[in-house]
Order: sequence, then C-alpha cells, then structure tokens
Amino acid sequence: MKSIIVPQIDLGPISQNDFEISLMIDDSGSFTNILGMNLLINHKCSFLIDQSKVIVDLTLIEEENIHFNQIKFEHSIPFIEVKFEGAKLNSLWDTGTSMSVVSESIFIKYPNKFRKIDVQSIASDMYGVKKEIPLYYMESIEIGGQLFPQQMVAVMDLSHFNEYMEQPIDLILGYNTICKANWIFDFPNNKWAILKMLNHF
Repeated sequence: MKSIIVPQIDLGPISQNDFEISLMIDDSGSFTNILGMNLLINHKCSFLIDQSKVIVDLTLIEEENIHFNQIKFEHSIPFIEVKFEGAKLNSLWDTGTSMSVVSESIFIKYPNKFRKIDVQSIASDMYGVKKEIPLYYMESIEIGGQLFPQQMVAVMDLSHFNEYMEQPIDLILGYNTICKANWIFDFPNNKWAILKMLNHF
C-alpha cells in the first residue's frame, strides 16, 4: 500500500495540513474512499444514520438525556463494549465493514447462540484474494443499554489481527448493525452513546 502527503484536506469543518493518505490499487472497481480515524480522532461526530449525515463538533439537544460510555482506543482504533450472553465483547465500531464479523473464538464458545444461513459471503482481503465466509444469525446483543435483536454476521478467524492487539477483537460491528441506530462519538473525550434507535429491525 502506497502513501502520499497532500498539502491540505478539507471536509466540512475539518481541515488538516500535510495530511497522509493511503492509496489502494482497485482492479475490481468495488472499493470506495474511506475516512480513517486519523482524520476524525480530534472531533466529536454525531452519526445521524436516518438522515445520512455526520454532524461535527456541535452539541445536539439529544445529548442532554443520554448516558455516555467509554471508548477504548488501541492503535488509534475505537473499541466499545458489547454485551452478549453475560460476556463483555471487545468490539470494533467500523462503518467501513458492510457486515458485522464475529471471531471464531466467540462462535466456538457459544455455538448454540448462532444459526447457520445457507448462503456464504465472498470476502476479499487487501491483496485481492477471495475467500468464502460462512454466515450466521447471532442472537441478541446489547450495545449502550439498547437491545439489538438477532444480527446477520460473518464468522472469521481474527487471529491475524489479534496478534497485534493488547486485547483480542471479539466482534467487528459492521454497517448492517450500525445502521439500526444514530450514534455519537466524542473522540477527544473518549466517550460514545446511542442517540436513538431506528426502526430497521
């Protein structure tokens, strides 16, 4: 992967000079541009999924009556806590992932809490290598005090990621889960909350 430095990047109220951007070769035409945490980490972002908007560095009325939870950062990656069957899952919040992903270790620990779907997903890694991934329905999870009914998830071996992590990744929350709520992430103050649930179940 190649990186370049651009003199300036502006995104709404966000502006940075001498900003590093990674370039990826895309022969398939399936990739889109992704905003990384290196651009957002110094800002409070309200992700209003139902309006297809991100509000930056503004205080919303909805914040007055919500309970905030702590963000845990590792390698500048935001992790939040998800509750599942009494366990606390170390979970990566990732709008760039289309479907939520559960680690094989969690699947093996709670096999009766997953129901197999008779289809498989085709995933490509950063080198373009394709692999079939089994899909399951995962029983309800709790995020930020809100119940998310069964989710469609991919089950994958995340050991190649976890060998670099202080605490293993149990779950990657993808867009199929994220789109069921509006969220606020106050990255400078290490806190997050769900603003409201949406009727996407």
